[in-house]
Amino acid sequence: RDRDVTGVQTCALPIFISSFACPHCSFHNNELQSAQEIETHGTELTLIVAPQSDQQDDLNRQVIFSEHATIKVPELELEMLAKHHKGDITTVEGIFQRTIDGLSQDQPRRQLENPNDYEAVARFIFKVEEYKLGTKPFTLVS
Repeated sequence: RDRDVTGVQTCALPIFISSFACPHCSFHNNELQSAQEIETHGTELTLIVAPQSDQQDDLNRQVIFSEHATIKVPELELEMLAKHHKGDITTVEGIFQRTIDGLSQDQPRRQLENPNDYEAVARFIFKVEEYKLGTKPFTLVS
């Protein structure tokens, strides 16, 4: 009998890391959950990616964030608000891909119901793609 795989990892950080993968449909999910009360003041981390830097290394840099973190890319006026996402382990490129996937999912409906919104979102997705490919300098703040 085939089974899905769920893993839970404990570590020195006060978080639970859980991972799920289905070998049948290829669905996978990584999730972080806080194991302690969240402090009222957090830490702000900033990554500056410039065309002269080793962009591929920067884009592949691992990012771990909780469901309480806000992630910003000021150059895109992009902000992923706390509580609007779950905690995750991803990469800088993965943050851009998640944004593209989220915006793309309703594009067919937008195209039919509101072509102006469809065009505006399509332009923004194109801009995010440029940043994801490392063709533009940007700042990631969390």
